[in-house]
Amino acid sequence: MNTTITTKNWGTAPCGQAATLYTVKNDYMEFTISNYGGIITSIKTPDKNGVPNEICLGYDTLQEYIDDKFFVGCMVGRYSNRIEDGKLPVNGVVHQLIQNEGTTHLHGGNVWNKRVWNAKITNNGIILKMHSPDGDCGYPGNMDVEIGVYLNRNAILMEFNGLCDKDTYISLTTHAYFNLRGPGKYDVLDHKIKVNASRFTPLTSLAEGQLPTGEIASLTGNRFHYDNFRNIEHPDSDINFVLDNDAYGLAAEVYDEVTGRSLKMFTDYPCVQFYASEKMPTHNGRKGELYEKNCGLCLEPQFFPNRPNNPTFPGGPHPAGVKYEHKIAIEFGMV
Repeated sequence: MNTTITTKNWGTAPCGQAATLYTVKNDYMEFTISNYGGIITSIKTPDKNGVPNEICLGYDTLQEYIDDKFFVGCMVGRYSNRIEDGKLPVNGVVHQLIQNEGTTHLHGGNVWNKRVWNAKITNNGIILKMHSPDGDCGYPGNMDVEIGVYLNRNAILMEFNGLCDKDTYISLTTHAYFNLRGPGKYDVLDHKIKVNASRFTPLTSLAEGQLPTGEIASLTGNRFHYDNFRNIEHPDSDINFVLDNDAYGLAAEVYDEVTGRSLKMFTDYPCVQFYASEKMPTHNGRKGELYEKNCGLCLEPQFFPNRPNNPTFPGGPHPAGVKYEHKIAIEFGMV
């Protein structure tokens, strides 16, 4: 299946560097990604009648992504999800991270997604590179990051690589919002979802910051036990699943009966965060579409949220000089 890649000037980022859009297309589907924030601005796949259309949330202009507060479509790092009070203890030293959600450090501090990455075109995608200096957002160590985003037939493949010269915590992921029926026109509550997980990490209340309690609990009897396909539960669809796979494998599946579109996510991360934009306030998206509560869903493969402050969770600091390597694949098809 032949792949074509086209580029488009997207304007100038606040840092003064040029932002570019790269559209990667084959006979089945296409996606568009920018060197600004590694943002996936568009994904178009066919419905059951063979008509391609948009299936992810996005905006029309660079300025809207600069102003965006919801991490729409971006790459997330250095550590995804929440870190309590922005405290990052590593080898007996507590590093203070940016606090960008009250006192909480969320998704790396909302910084990496506002930077221009170095981009290289390959035969079937884009490789994004960035140097994150020691102390960046409070994290220890100089870190070089490389994210490859490729189109392989009906799937978007993402390869996350990094190398740091100090022990540190790393959890890189993608934050695309999907709506298989059509963003801005329908909510996602009629989407059917199945997650390959029998455990989850319970959270404290919203008032307490929605941080993991430190428990890894069974999903048996829980309304979020998506062991078989069913509609997305409402409200509070914001949960970290502990995957049953202990290696690369299928994490979650979603489909929409009306359009016939399906999505399968594969990863070698131990967890996946599921968020159905329950707390998203009403605002305008692409082409004047109205984005509001439950307008899209995120599936974010990751390490355990707030792991630096929860020693009961598996995994510790990533060792200095050891390559960080993880994968995510999003496969699109029909039910």
